[in-house]
Amino acid sequence: EVTDLNDYILAEIGRWDAIIRNEYLAGRVTTAGDETLVWGVIADNVGYLRLDAMIFNFEESIDDQVGMLENLLDEVFTDLAETHSLIVDVRLNGGGADPFALAVARRFMDAERLVLSKYTRTLEGNGPLQNLYLSPSTRPSYLKPVVLITSGFTTSAAESFTLAMRTAPQVTHLGETTNGALSDVLSKPLPNGWQVDLSNEVYVDDQGTSYEVTGIQPAMTVPVFRARERLVGQDSALNAALQYLGEIAP
Repeated sequence: EVTDLNDYILAEIGRWDAIIRNEYLAGRVTTAGDETLVWGVIADNVGYLRLDAMIFNFEESIDDQVGMLENLLDEVFTDLAETHSLIVDVRLNGGGADPFALAVARRFMDAERLVLSKYTRTLEGNGPLQNLYLSPSTRPSYLKPVVLITSGFTTSAAESFTLAMRTAPQVTHLGETTNGALSDVLSKPLPNGWQVDLSNEVYVDDQGTSYEVTGIQPAMTVPVFRARERLVGQDSALNAALQYLGEIAP
């Protein structure tokens, strides 16, 4: 019997994580950044990369963290270079920082692409549109078929990542609609020492569509956290991704 909701959630996430590591990756798992990155190979052919946050910590500068991330991504994409395809899993990614997220997305770009735009709401109205382009990385990258899995927990910078990934021609978005909370935060100190945070930016995709509140809907909708599957060591989203890639689930 479970009496605390958080205990239940943590236990179920732990069970889900164990299924991926033991049943799908067969125990051949590499982690980095205090397990912010988890990767391995499914059935010898399909790479698996999970990103559980778009930041390592809140103490170091974002620039320093992106530098550390770039070195880890070199390791990831070197390890997975011989795979035929790749599953990128951001189902539990609550966000972090856009520069971190976009450093990952850059590794999937085959050409310079407009990946997202944003504008700021001001007292005078909407500010000018800021376009963000990503060009291919000169470091190890991945241009083979990719399936990106999201859920309702995929939030903020993980949604910026999703918008960027959807512009890459080899990427198919699968899973559930994202959270729909993309805005950066404007922080202002108050005279009494308090701080007020305001979501004052609007993100749009390369077609000008905003997903604030509604979330980003995948091309292929698949349930991602079904309890009955965890009981038998299965993951419906991973199974659907493997089927799409022409592979048989373990």
